Amino acid sequence: MSLPISRPVPDPDHRPGIVGEKLAHGFALVLMLASMCVHADALAAEDAHKIEAAIESVRAESATPFVAVAITTAGNMCHSGHYGEARLQSPSSPPPKFHAASISKLLTATVIMQLQDEGKLSIDDPVSKYEPMFANSRIKLIDLLTHTSGLRDHAHADARHERQQVDSYIGALAKQKLVRRPGEHWYYSDAAYNLLGRVVERITGRPFADAMRERLLEPLGMHNSDFDIARISADTRLTAFDKRGRPVPHPWDIAFLPSSGLQTTAEDLAKFARAILTISASRDVRMPIDADALREMTRVRIATEWDGIGQGLGWQIARSELGPQWRHAGGERGFEGLLTLYPQKGFAIVVLGNRADWPRFELEKKLSRLFADASTGCTGKIKNPVEQRVN
Repeated sequence: MSLPISRPVPDPDHRPGIVGEKLAHGFALVLMLASMCVHADALAAEDAHKIEAAIESVRAESATPFVAVAITTAGNMCHSGHYGEARLQSPSSPPPKFHAASISKLLTATVIMQLQDEGKLSIDDPVSKYEPMFANSRIKLIDLLTHTSGLRDHAHADARHERQQVDSYIGALAKQKLVRRPGEHWYYSDAAYNLLGRVVERITGRPFADAMRERLLEPLGMHNSDFDIARISADTRLTAFDKRGRPVPHPWDIAFLPSSGLQTTAEDLAKFARAILTISASRDVRMPIDADALREMTRVRIATEWDGIGQGLGWQIARSELGPQWRHAGGERGFEGLLTLYPQKGFAIVVLGNRADWPRFELEKKLSRLFADASTGCTGKIKNPVEQRVN
């Protein structure tokens, strides 16, 4: 039976000053967070030790101050751990929050498909149906979902915080000359997903962050996540670091919430992954979307510029030694993470770190192999799947 571990994990690569800036009151409390298995029916001790050793090895060798990992099946959270140091105001603070960056796009795409399930839109609709500033545009919602809209990121996240700044940003997108005709060429674009967020607001009549909270985060029990950074306590926001270990400003921009605004934890992202795995395994579960919508999201629509990676609706689809892999990475100003699902094997992995260019893909690959080879699998029946649809 695995019990929570409260002892500190030693950090051989720690150097004074690498973990963050001084708090406003002129002092800092460094809370050492050890790996913690959160389910008693999780992994055998030997398998858990191998996983923890792999995580700490990659973290220490890359001098990443803080790494969070979650491994889950549809039925159980199998492993959940924090590694390294987090600068928090109090040991009793809620879990440290990462900036999820582009992993946010998966949640935005999911709510778009949810709205289609409800008959409130079709992904074949033109954007002009929902945004008057695009009245003369041929772009369709599906083009935005698949990064084939022809929009480029001429503007980037720049700490916008007023609603009128979002209007100005959308207006600039509407005037942009497309690099290709919609639907013809893949080009990764934050702008496409920021425009999808505008569609969510038009249809729901709610600010994007509120719509996401009401339709997805709260129903899935993601209580430590939000797209509105004002609802995330400042003393739980992690500091991120560049390649040289220097702290960088925490990224957040109200115009970029749909593409990169989620503040979250590994455990909360694992709850989202569990919902997707549950839908994949059972046609009877309809939250947050149904099985037909998930099938549409995970079908390759076009090849990306990344070797062997296909583009679905939000999800990127790859082949791995464990079968199909559905995934999305995120990286912005030192926050870098990865969410991967293995639908044939029935598990998902979340890795989050707070240093630029830390080897998240290398770690995920090690963990997927270790978990797939575990002598005692972490499986189990689906416990209380969420079936209530949000209107």
